[in-house]
Amino acid sequence: MIQQTSIEAYETIKKDLGKCQKLVCEVIRDNPSCSNRDIKNILGWEINRVTGRVKELRDYGYVSIKGTKIDKDTNMKVMIYEYNGGLI
Repeated sequence: MIQQTSIEAYETIKKDLGKCQKLVCEVIRDNPSCSNRDIKNILGWEINRVTGRVKELRDYGYVSIKGTKIDKDTNMKVMIYEYNGGLI
């Protein structure tokens, strides 16, 4: 069972999500099945900036892992994400 204080804390955090999280969320929404590298390339950010924001969005429930694909640049398997709604 989730404690009421946890719910209240979550609601506070949800309201305070920053511009970076919103930008990443928009990219995932507008580019179905994108990976961290795809987001990095679209936004022109460093990869560690992207991965942190994706993790936060996953923790908040706005984004989830959709599956995997082979990255065309690295030929490695990478996670792809989908937008679950909300935030934007």
